[in-house]
Amino acid sequence: QVDYFKNGWHINYFFGRNLSVMPLRSLFVAVAVLGIYQFLRLDAALAENCSVDYPCPEEEFCNYDSGTGGFCEGCPQSVSACSGLGLPSGGVDDCESVCTDSESESTDSDSEFVVSSPFEIFPVDDAGGCEVPTKKYSQMKSLGFTKVACPFGVLVAGTEGFDDVRMKFAANVIANLLDQDSDGAVDDPDLVRVLTYRGKARGGALLQCGVSREEEERGDSLGNVFDYAFSCQTWKAYGIADVKGILMEEAFHLVHQLGYAEIYPDELGMEDYTSSIVGREAARLQCVAPGWTHPENVCPEDLPRQPGNPAPSPLPGTCNEPSCDVAEFYKMVLFLSVGMGEENDPDGPSVWLSEHMPGKRSEVLSMLSTEFKNMIHMPSLHQLSAPLTGEYDAVPSDPTFFSTASSVSGVTLTCKWMIFVTFLFIMIHP
Repeated sequence: QVDYFKNGWHINYFFGRNLSVMPLRSLFVAVAVLGIYQFLRLDAALAENCSVDYPCPEEEFCNYDSGTGGFCEGCPQSVSACSGLGLPSGGVDDCESVCTDSESESTDSDSEFVVSSPFEIFPVDDAGGCEVPTKKYSQMKSLGFTKVACPFGVLVAGTEGFDDVRMKFAANVIANLLDQDSDGAVDDPDLVRVLTYRGKARGGALLQCGVSREEEERGDSLGNVFDYAFSCQTWKAYGIADVKGILMEEAFHLVHQLGYAEIYPDELGMEDYTSSIVGREAARLQCVAPGWTHPENVCPEDLPRQPGNPAPSPLPGTCNEPSCDVAEFYKMVLFLSVGMGEENDPDGPSVWLSEHMPGKRSEVLSMLSTEFKNMIHMPSLHQLSAPLTGEYDAVPSDPTFFSTASSVSGVTLTCKWMIFVTFLFIMIHP
């Protein structure tokens, strides 16, 4: 049954019930719009040429622009560049996992990688080596981390297959950061007290190194016996410059996040974007040109913004917590401000750049605020003042609180026993 009304056609059937109060013309329009929408969705789906089920050809990765799929792109020259391509997190992950060195390239690179270091490599359970506490080394061994180096009491661990040369380089970089004048003694003993694993059943920092993402992901669980287990990530690298740059970056993150940020929170803390100088500087340059944006975060559509008009922090994204965003910002601008990076030292280690971040030292210093530049030059903070090299030939000495800790604890224990025996004697012989 069909009834006609002035305002259009209405369909009536099924015992005369009106199942739609929509004019028939409107219904036709709705169906047409729905059809166009489905066509566009189908067209977009067909345009995507990669996903988890449909990987890209060799030497290409999936950018995952739509979240579940995307388009194949050629691998960058350097895998460390994956995080700087403006990809969503899925695209970065696929780029880093697919675009790896061939075995021959990696071997050739490492054969030219020669490192001299005063820091020895020991079995993780060697009582005469780094003296790793039992609870720590037991778990490390169970996860495949069998060898360690311990520059100034900060632990670097490697799996059986991880190259000893890379481990020694990482140890040297940590020494560069802790002993910048290379006199064999740490510049800031308070910093090492926080970072060291010694004398701690749980706590201290760890830089853990494996030959693959899978090996290092196993090491992530060591966070239950350390404050945090940073991964070396050199499996991403193309060539020596990348290996050096990645190890420098991860070693610096370890020292900053577990050390500087803890003992100098007003200057280098990462709790938020307002309470520390480095947090305020990251917020001041957020989505600005020249300025800073982490590639995993999303700026407003009016990118780039002019200086003085940053986007509000935090941004949407997967690195929008200050502990990630501020940490990455500080490492990048500090490295560049002391003269690291390709535009400052073409033959030096790699330093990845975010969008709108200048590469030249002079331009970076012009971009930074007076408050920030004054902070990084404060002698009491012992911040990096020259490029990292990974070279260290001083004779390292343990900080004094390491060598005296056992004797102090022994004296304390002796005193306690003397007090107890004296008390017991008085009670028995009044």
